[in-house]
Amino acid sequence: VRRLEDAGMVTRTTDPTDARAVRIRITPEGVAALRQARLDRGAAVDPYLERLSDAEREVLTKAVDVMRRLIEDAGIPLPSSTAR
Repeated sequence: VRRLEDAGMVTRTTDPTDARAVRIRITPEGVAALRQARLDRGAAVDPYLERLSDAEREVLTKAVDVMRRLIEDAGIPLPSSTAR
């Protein structure tokens, strides 16, 4: 967290209701870096996905849907940008 804070990606503040706790918040610079990292990751994966057959893409799509459902059932919010 310190490196992210030093890089301006997050801010750290003391929790106003519990001095033992620290709140971490992503900065606009952090959001931009995260967005770019996701784009870069997609660009790196796309050439491999293009080599899949239609049947393999269908299997992968179904597997991703199952993973999303499991994550949502666990109460973990998915970022809205995960839909392609």
